[in-house]
Amino acid sequence: MTEVEYLAFVPLLFYGIALSELLGLYKQMLDRESFYLPFALTIAVFTELAVWNVYGYYFHIEKLSTVAYIGYWSFLVQPIILTLTVNSLASDSNCADTKLHFESRMRVTYSLMALFLLSHFADATQTEQNHLLRGIGVALCLVVAVTRRTDIIYWLAVIWFISFITRILRT
Repeated sequence: MTEVEYLAFVPLLFYGIALSELLGLYKQMLDRESFYLPFALTIAVFTELAVWNVYGYYFHIEKLSTVAYIGYWSFLVQPIILTLTVNSLASDSNCADTKLHFESRMRVTYSLMALFLLSHFADATQTEQNHLLRGIGVALCLVVAVTRRTDIIYWLAVIWFISFITRILRT
């Protein structure tokens, strides 16, 4: 294993843990009795964002060959925040009432998601269009966190979908 591969492993491990947690939550979406659309949208959006961040990480790996320890933390912040976000959503996920569980975790989950989206503003490779969509996403996440209004999650899903389409068209 090269030094770069060694350093690249830890952020990818955090993303892998987050993805594993998210995929484990899909079983609740497949159960008709516990299906709750805002929860399902949240899981779907978080899953795609995690995969997108793993994909984007590939373009930064070369930087690891010259990074100092403090700089290495800049590679760890986003996957750690995402893992904490997913964990906040998944904790006590065996609760029989998905809606009750989800709504009780919204403040923490969406506050952490806003922090995750905010952390992308430090990434110089982002376009202004991404900044606009992320800014809207951060604002909506904070509104969800403060008000716990699930109807705003639908607007977040629309913003994510626009972002998803623009990312597909650019790659």
